[in-house]
Amino acid sequence: MSGFSSDGWAGLGAMLSGFVGLSPIMKLSDTLQVSVSGAQSIDWEFTSRNLPSGAPITGNLDLVPDDLTGFRVFPNPWRSDRHAGKSITFDYLPEGSTVKLFAIDGHWIKTLSSSHGIATWQLTNESGDSVASGIYLYTIMSTDGTHSHGKLAVIR
Repeated sequence: MSGFSSDGWAGLGAMLSGFVGLSPIMKLSDTLQVSVSGAQSIDWEFTSRNLPSGAPITGNLDLVPDDLTGFRVFPNPWRSDRHAGKSITFDYLPEGSTVKLFAIDGHWIKTLSSSHGIATWQLTNESGDSVASGIYLYTIMSTDGTHSHGKLAVIR
């Protein structure tokens, strides 16, 4: 899982070890089932005969990239005949990243904050007004100071 923070695995261990009566936490007859959906989250299930209720413990861990090498922007271009009612999504962003949007002339439009590696743009400016058709520039800045940039199109 190169490029992803492993904090989630430590969180899973801490969560499982927090259940009373699970000492030692896992035995040979226990199973920890993990399934990866995309590359952004892990769904897990822990079953053990040692659990008081006998029911499995399930959960989800969000994996957040630790750099800007794999971010995506979609849909691009955004077209009103295909994407009406949908936002433009920036994903696979490091936690705490910001996305600054500009018109092609360099005029600042809006700043987005990421949450769990995702930022969405509802095609509005900072005042809440819908933006016009055109080419827009974006700059993504991570908390460690690295940045990336690109362009996207809005066709109304």
